[in-house]
Amino acid sequence: MNSFHQEIFRLLLENSSRYSDEKKADFVEHYCGTPRKLLEIKTAVRRKLIKNWCKKHVDISDEQFLDLLDSLYSGELYDERILTADLLSFFSDYRKVLPVELLGKWILRLEGWAEIDNTCQSGFTASEVLARWNEWQPFLTKLSESKSVSQRRASLVLLVKPIRESDDLRLQRQAFITIEKLMIEKDILITKAISWLLRQLITHHISEVAAFLDLHSEKIPKIALRETRRKLETGKK
Repeated sequence: MNSFHQEIFRLLLENSSRYSDEKKADFVEHYCGTPRKLLEIKTAVRRKLIKNWCKKHVDISDEQFLDLLDSLYSGELYDERILTADLLSFFSDYRKVLPVELLGKWILRLEGWAEIDNTCQSGFTASEVLARWNEWQPFLTKLSESKSVSQRRASLVLLVKPIRESDDLRLQRQAFITIEKLMIEKDILITKAISWLLRQLITHHISEVAAFLDLHSEKIPKIALRETRRKLETGKK
């Protein structure tokens, strides 16, 4: 744990508590799919703490920032791994140039949908991904072929925000290729992520999604098929 990590860790402890109700704690941990313990701290409180910390450390160097993230992604608490997304949000200049191989290494340390999605679902924009497409495209492909279910889910979830923001055909193509590659899987981490990405694709590629469902209706996970068809028919989630 480096010095910056120690500062943040103390902030968390000073502004939270352990769950007093063990049953509630077990339920939340099980729901999130994490093997780690959680602190009882509201998201808004955590984000405010991290935002204030970031304001006091605007001069943090690239190397120090990456070391901090690396340390947090090895933290024993769920909350340490979750707040990495807050840091990536507030230090957007560093996020834009983040080495994708480091991101891949950190994703390997994540377990459960909540930890994976927290890092992957809303941090990286379409413009950021497309600006470095020669790095991102092979990275996403590599994740989709990983033995790690965390990385395979990440290959889908990392596309959710870019697909929602842009109609760029490179993103569309990567999304359909990844879905087709992973749609035979039964793990709920994958089937639910496929459903999520298909529904996001409807934003800019509604006819292509409809055609994809017709072509692969026997292979697409049933939950993804059902939820995507419902959105096509009703426009609702």
